[in-house]
Amino acid sequence: MDLDLEGKVAVVTGAGKGIGMAVTRALADEGAHVVAGSRTTDRLDGLKGVTPVAVDLAALDGPAQLIMRAPRSMVRSTSWSTSTAA
Repeated sequence: MDLDLEGKVAVVTGAGKGIGMAVTRALADEGAHVVAGSRTTDRLDGLKGVTPVAVDLAALDGPAQLIMRAPRSMVRSTSWSTSTAA
């Protein structure tokens, strides 16, 4: 299946196991560069097309840390925003 993802950047959370890992592999196999967030990254290390990011998304700055790891050379003019619930 060709999803036309070559050169695109995808951000996946919960990427270290289960459905998150399956999504990460599928997107990378389709040519996307995947920024893969997980509390631990040992299962993500060495996957082609994947930038593993150890992150706790429950932390106040967690989501921003994950997004900021997207390779700058691959990100076009994009506006980033994060919000937290009080």
